[in-house]
Amino acid sequence: MTVEELKSAEIVTHFINVGAIEFANIDINTGQMLYYMNEKMQYVHPKLYYYVKEGFLDGQIIYK
Repeated sequence: MTVEELKSAEIVTHFINVGAIEFANIDINTGQMLYYMNEKMQYVHPKLYYYVKEGFLDGQIIYK
């Protein structure tokens, strides 16, 4: 695992721990875990919340 991947994993873990994202499903083609960003993200990380909401209608983010 690279330093960048480790940092990403820590950020995702933090968002899960504070309840800003939730596990949604696993992509059957790639095996990637899919997460759903909920409304709490707007308080935890407002910039990311609005960026994702503008870019994706369903609010899903993907983490490998």
